[in-house]
Amino acid sequence: MLYLLETTLHFPAQLLLLPLKEGLEASKKRGKRLGRPKLEKEKLSIALRMYDSKEYSIKEIVEGTGVSQGSFYRAINQPLSFSMLPLHIQEPIYS
Repeated sequence: MLYLLETTLHFPAQLLLLPLKEGLEASKKRGKRLGRPKLEKEKLSIALRMYDSKEYSIKEIVEGTGVSQGSFYRAINQPLSFSMLPLHIQEPIYS
């Protein structure tokens, strides 16, 4: 009996989600990128160099580079990670 009730309640929810899933799949096939765009590493790298120079205020850095204030503060407060470095610095030094 409980199984029948659960199935009855679950079915309309699945009917509502079906067009949504089909639409997302069609968008992906057309090459549409979904979600928030990733932060450009080059912009963040420029913002961090501006911050290190101590010539600019945080407001000037954020407005000038287009990096959001939250992303900028997160980058300042977290330890330096290898993936944040510009690509030319990521190459191995040894030969």
